[in-house]
Amino acid sequence: MDINLDLSAIGQNPFIAAWFVLKYLGIPVFCVLFFFAGRILWLNWRQNKYSETLEYTLLAIDIPKANEQSPKAVENMFDQISGAHSSIDFIGKWWHGKFDAKFSFEIVSIDGYIQFLAWSEKKFRDLIEAAVYAQYHDAEITEIEDYTDLLPASFPDEKYNLWGAEFIETNKDVYPIQTYPFFEHSLSQEFKDPMAALMEILGSLRKNENVWIQYVVTVTDTKWTERSKNEIDKIVGRNNKSGGGFLSGIQDFFGGWISTAVDQISGKYREAKTAGSSKDTDMGVLSKLTPRELEMVKAIEAKEAKTGFIVKMRMIYFADREIYSPARGVSAVAGSFRQFAGDFNGLKPDSKLTKTKEFLFFSKLRLARRQRNITAAYKTRSNSLGAGDGFILNAEELATIYHFPIIDSVKITALKKVESKKIEPPIDLPLKEIIEEKEDKKIKDARIKKIEEEEISHEELERIMKEKKGGEPPANLPVA
Repeated sequence: MDINLDLSAIGQNPFIAAWFVLKYLGIPVFCVLFFFAGRILWLNWRQNKYSETLEYTLLAIDIPKANEQSPKAVENMFDQISGAHSSIDFIGKWWHGKFDAKFSFEIVSIDGYIQFLAWSEKKFRDLIEAAVYAQYHDAEITEIEDYTDLLPASFPDEKYNLWGAEFIETNKDVYPIQTYPFFEHSLSQEFKDPMAALMEILGSLRKNENVWIQYVVTVTDTKWTERSKNEIDKIVGRNNKSGGGFLSGIQDFFGGWISTAVDQISGKYREAKTAGSSKDTDMGVLSKLTPRELEMVKAIEAKEAKTGFIVKMRMIYFADREIYSPARGVSAVAGSFRQFAGDFNGLKPDSKLTKTKEFLFFSKLRLARRQRNITAAYKTRSNSLGAGDGFILNAEELATIYHFPIIDSVKITALKKVESKKIEPPIDLPLKEIIEEKEDKKIKDARIKKIEEEEISHEELERIMKEKKGGEPPANLPVA
């Protein structure tokens, strides 16, 4: 059957439109789809080959017993770690398979014993140690074996049951979650550590119970801030050129060109050009915003002003089937993250793609598959598996959900801490006298305060790092 090409009939008859697309655009569309699919497969192959050449290390971080540092110290750590970002050219990305540096910061509770961990390429170990020691002079960092080997090899498992999920944000990631300045009283300056609730829960786990929390952090550039600017434009009502897709872009281009030509002929272009400055226009737009819209703009601008990272957040709870209790190991832990929900954003488990849950059809098979998927993503510290490619958190947000707790706020004996600073005694001072000596409390407090307020020198930092390297794994992490 021969159908004459009548463009006016295409919009009237859907069958004619489908036939037209298939006959005249089918092959080009197929080629485009084939190109983009092949492009993704090629890049994954090259990056996997490159990843096989990298060596990684897992570091246990023990905080000082007298820690009084606020999360600001950890925010400074993340700012320093962001220096691992490097530009990757076209050849490096598409031929060598290079990708942005990634780190994994983890909080694990094994049988009720809590440990803070950092995972990275071996070449970045010095960077992590320098960032930690610059803020916590008495901290101890020890290389340990990978505890994820405790996970069952496959599911379903006869001994263990497992719940796992990725966490995602409740709103667009250009909006911030509730950060640590919010937890400080405006008048008394007393800081209520948001980590306290989580530490209490993790410290109360029983033997053969495990809760693991993972933040896979990928260092990125500042391109993400363009989305922040686009969101602000959307709120204040400016023209946003980023949306609409490819066809919309073509329409805007030709439509804008024709409109500009007509305006120039009629003289409207000159009138619009001299109507007023952009500053006056912005002030006029802002004055029309509601108080909430104005707060939204301020929140977005505050977030984009700080260093950003791409984050994949995961949580796993697994225990012996006899004591497996989601109410204790899942609900309580997930509930502790609700305190980070602010006016504009928060954190929640992703139920669509990663959360292990009961299904209506083929429940056992689908549950086991999700258990295998979440454990594989966790063990490999993947920044791509799961629900999308992650979301943006800036250094302040990241330091809010991962920081070393203030000891006065958290009374957990299972949290591994450095009991005292290790120094060499003078040659002429007997070891017995050192052990029996009791330092006056006022002198001790003044010494701690002086250490915390001093700016550590480069030479002192190098000396500390040399002393810290090596050593035995922490006694409270029974996997080394």
